[in-house]
Amino acid sequence: MSGGRFLALVGSPRVKSTSEMLAHFLAAGMTAAGWSAEMRRLAPAIRQPQRWPALAEAFRAADVVALVAPLYVDSLPAEMTQALEQLVTAGRAARTDQRLFALINSGFLEAAQNDVALEMCRLFARDVGLRWLGGLALGGGGGLNGQTLTRDNGPFKHVARALDLAVEAVAAG
Repeated sequence: MSGGRFLALVGSPRVKSTSEMLAHFLAAGMTAAGWSAEMRRLAPAIRQPQRWPALAEAFRAADVVALVAPLYVDSLPAEMTQALEQLVTAGRAARTDQRLFALINSGFLEAAQNDVALEMCRLFARDVGLRWLGGLALGGGGGLNGQTLTRDNGPFKHVARALDLAVEAVAAG
């Protein structure tokens, strides 16, 4: 599958967060694969309701959506949860070809700590009518501390490789 619209929704309330950096990495990979890609932060759209319509429209227009967020007390950040609830309340997707995957990062070394948050994302996909592509759990994400992820970034080059493989799979359909 070539081309399409990719949207990364960042759930972290922090600016220049690890989640935002990971979303940028995914968007750059999708762009390199021939997709149009954008990233939007959920917290500003919740805090400033005038921003919500543009975010909701970007969500409806996307062929593939990535939810990228940190783990907060075994869950998604509160503003992200509120945004997902609003999207579900707005109604099921009009299209049946939209897809969604999630990338949850945490400071815990055990990536399994992210399982509950990933399940929340899967249930969101089901409830809004998007095809669930799966979830990626990143343990030790706090070590990135918002720094730019590169393919030769020492101890995190394996993360870049994993995300490259994910982008390749999503771009291929």
